[in-house]
Amino acid sequence: MLDLVIRGGRVADGSGEPLYNADIGIAGERIVRVGKIARDEGRSLIDADGLIVSPGFVDVHTHSDITILVDPRAESAVRQGVTTQAFPNCGMGLAPAVGEALGDVAERVGRFGIEVDWTTVGDYFERVRSAGPAINVIPMVAQGTVRTAVMGFSQARPTPAQLETMREHVREAMRSGARGMCSGLRYVPSGYASRDELIELARIVSEYGGVYASHIRSEGDNGDWFDAIDEAVAIGHGAGVRVQISHLKALGADVWGKSRKALSAIEKARERGVDVLGDQYPYDATSSTLFVLFPQWCQEGGVEAFLERTADAAMRSRIESSFSKSLGLRGGGGRMTVSEYGPDRSLEGKTLAHIAGEHGAEVFDTAVDMLERSSGQVSMVFHTLEQDDIETLFVNPFVMVASDGSAVAPHGKLAADYYPHPRNYGCFPKVLGDFVRTRNLLPVEAAVRKMTSLPAEHFGLERRGRIKPGWYADVTVFDPDSVADRASFEHPREFPAGIPYVIVNGRPVVEEGRHTGNRPGKVLGGC
Repeated sequence: MLDLVIRGGRVADGSGEPLYNADIGIAGERIVRVGKIARDEGRSLIDADGLIVSPGFVDVHTHSDITILVDPRAESAVRQGVTTQAFPNCGMGLAPAVGEALGDVAERVGRFGIEVDWTTVGDYFERVRSAGPAINVIPMVAQGTVRTAVMGFSQARPTPAQLETMREHVREAMRSGARGMCSGLRYVPSGYASRDELIELARIVSEYGGVYASHIRSEGDNGDWFDAIDEAVAIGHGAGVRVQISHLKALGADVWGKSRKALSAIEKARERGVDVLGDQYPYDATSSTLFVLFPQWCQEGGVEAFLERTADAAMRSRIESSFSKSLGLRGGGGRMTVSEYGPDRSLEGKTLAHIAGEHGAEVFDTAVDMLERSSGQVSMVFHTLEQDDIETLFVNPFVMVASDGSAVAPHGKLAADYYPHPRNYGCFPKVLGDFVRTRNLLPVEAAVRKMTSLPAEHFGLERRGRIKPGWYADVTVFDPDSVADRASFEHPREFPAGIPYVIVNGRPVVEEGRHTGNRPGKVLGGC
């Protein structure tokens, strides 16, 4: 007797091959049959007539490392059909929680009433496992946090002893099951690392068959996008490691319209034997901290040191010059909206240009003042991407879908002020509803591949990402005619439509469009 039969659906099996009609039989955690199955062969039945049955979506770029501890139901993720998330990313994580990193981690989780009772990356993911998440988790180690643990917020080159300590932190993480290392070279202190330093750490990752995932040094708004892609490729080549270019995008006026050139660089690297892929979210706006508009050198030492530099007339002039260039490349202060600002919630939803105008001030002065009043905690949404570039990247077979969001919820502790971008709730259904059904950019089976087997294979997940007998029963059932994102920048906390069933490790987590409360997720450690 099967535990569950999904009957009458069309199967997008994750391979990218055409849809076919089949029933799916699940026993325990596994898919055991794909074919014709009678209604009475299962204890439970899902009628998938008119629906598409696919592998659960694998989101390889998320920032759920805090939110999964706050609310392990992972509602905004699983309601999108996501059954697996990777975190941390962009070089910022919650372990190792030692040295100066401990204070930073404690401050970030303390706002949610979480006590730091872990030290190593392995300890942290044991905490995630004990929380009982609803979705599977791909563990990563954050290079920026490793550097902070050893060197604080210094931009100095590490001594041989410091570098060896960083290597040992990465080794501990990989030995304890991390699937790879992430860097955030656009941020500090991750971006203070040299290429050689990154290669040294990535060699440890390579020893364990892991992935090097990078928010690269520039995406066009603060330097040369193509040099940054070349650096990621060089790290992959130098360390012999697979490479993931995170949230691939043309960010800034100098690179708008040049996505094909970026893709050409990636394809040439693959031809040379570097296993490099990218991921992308389907929105024309990014989300990050206000600090990304400022040069990295002026952020060394943290917020207080930054404010001291802006108080020095000569340094302030240098900082303002760099800020103004970045602002211009991103389209000006009118394309930059405050999404989270604790000192004055009334400013959330307003642009930098609007806020500056209200106060009769320059945008630069306004930005510095907001950073000072908030101790550096200003989150932004930057409407700085062009649709043609987004679509060019999307149709490339080596670019997968990833949200760059977090598993949150419209209620409880995560209901407000947690980076409100619609990608937290709508990334994957937006692809299926907008890019596939409305824009007809790709067939549905090709889009499903970008959300399932492509990321699962690149991150080394065993028997996940496909609908096949013997594989884990991570399954998403969606209606191709009605699936759609309902979250917008004006109303970012809306669950999507058209995804009635989501199954994780054989157990329903979404049933008839509602969260069941089941939490069958696993930490998918490697080695």
